[in-house]
Amino acid sequence: MIIYEISSVTVVGEKEQEDQERNFKCFMREETKEFFIEITDREKLLGFTQSTLLNILDVAEEAQAEDVYVCITKNLKEKGNSRRW
Repeated sequence: MIIYEISSVTVVGEKEQEDQERNFKCFMREETKEFFIEITDREKLLGFTQSTLLNILDVAEEAQAEDVYVCITKNLKEKGNSRRW
């Protein structure tokens, strides 16, 4: 299994701003060519934009993934808090 840590990058004007709060952990199961995107808290879910998805899909395609799954934790927590949503 290959593990990826993919950061959400926002382009403002001509500058790229990396959002450290919105790093997405992804896993690639090489045997089955399955690629998993893990969303574990509410902040990550809110930061999971169309642009972020397209960037992650580019990585999955480069890794020759055949299937991509977005895995959202059933009980999303607010980061740094035990409160559930």
